Amino acid sequence: MADNKDEQKENIENNKKEKKDDVEKKENIKNDKKTKVADVKDKKNTKDKAIAKKIVKKEKTTKKSTTNKKATTTKTIAKTTKK
Repeated sequence: MADNKDEQKENIENNKKEKKDDVEKKENIKNDKKTKVADVKDKKNTKDKAIAKKIVKKEKTTKKSTTNKKATTTKTIAKTTKK
């Protein structure tokens, strides 16, 4: 009888520990989900920033290309007038 009572106490304690572990696992999963959502938001922000940088770079390159075109046209005009 004493063995059965000891076993029952151990089983009850083990069950309590398992329940605590389950609760901790659930909390960890919730926290992981929150961090994943935050990571996704950060990724979206970085993508938006990258897109904005690309747009700025495109604007700069188009401005450079137009100035280069103007410079080449003035050079060709100068060459034709010298001859």
